[in-house]
Amino acid sequence: MASGELKEAKASWWGFDAEDSTEALQAAVNSGVPTLVIDNPGKPWVVRPVFLASNQTIVFEKGVVIEAKRGEFKGKGDCLFTISQQSNVFLRGAGATLRMHRSDYDNPELCEKAEWRHALSIRSSKNVDVHGLTLALSGGDGIYLGVSKPGVPNENVVIRDVVCDRNYRQGISVISARNLLIENALMKDTGGTPPQAGIDFEPNHPTEELVNCVMRNCVSEGNVGVGCTFLWGPPAISASSFRPARKSSVCSFTGKASRKPSERPSLVLMDNRCGSRTALRYRRCSRLISCLRTMTTSGVCA
Repeated sequence: MASGELKEAKASWWGFDAEDSTEALQAAVNSGVPTLVIDNPGKPWVVRPVFLASNQTIVFEKGVVIEAKRGEFKGKGDCLFTISQQSNVFLRGAGATLRMHRSDYDNPELCEKAEWRHALSIRSSKNVDVHGLTLALSGGDGIYLGVSKPGVPNENVVIRDVVCDRNYRQGISVISARNLLIENALMKDTGGTPPQAGIDFEPNHPTEELVNCVMRNCVSEGNVGVGCTFLWGPPAISASSFRPARKSSVCSFTGKASRKPSERPSLVLMDNRCGSRTALRYRRCSRLISCLRTMTTSGVCA
């Protein structure tokens, strides 16, 4: 495989153990095969944290479940799948699920409290496509886009046709990204630790950026927090590192489904730049984006 003779392989060729398939699945990823098919053995692939590699397409057969092994993921930042400083990684998972155990991570008798046990963590990576997966019951976010190398954002990322279901902190968190498309995504029933939003745009440092990030035809519903949050202010982000996309698209953002429609918060912009936190609430993406553009160019606080 290292010589390039084999173009496609099945993960089960490296073995399958219903109790713990971590070694087999990691070896399959590390083989360097261009297309890795994770086949459906009729039982979940139970694993500890798995780290994905560059220049590989992973195809999940329909019905495949990648399940976090119970009693593991003790580390506060242990994630089910991690893509860190990699490029050209493509996940095709229509009908497949990455599933963790949210209630375990919220139990102080089992785990130290944390909010970073993500189902899929993408950090400082380039040319990443995630299609069709359901990401459920994580101890953090369904999908996290952050950094593992300061000053290196995620770049050219497409997230399409995913379902982020019942995650602990967020459906999706975007910390640093350039050229990001999130399309036809459903982010629902988030709850456990704040912000508990469908999606949160929240850079942590001035070297992190949000440039040309587009959401198209997405739905956020039933989350304990709001549908979409955006944190703006020092030390998080500067005008030079924020450039909204020129076009926005129709998305639906609501808060907790049990609230009356008139009481549901939808989009919240948190402005920290002037020494105090100001919360602006919107019902339309276009209004929030217009406000962000004004704040970027004028420097005026909300």
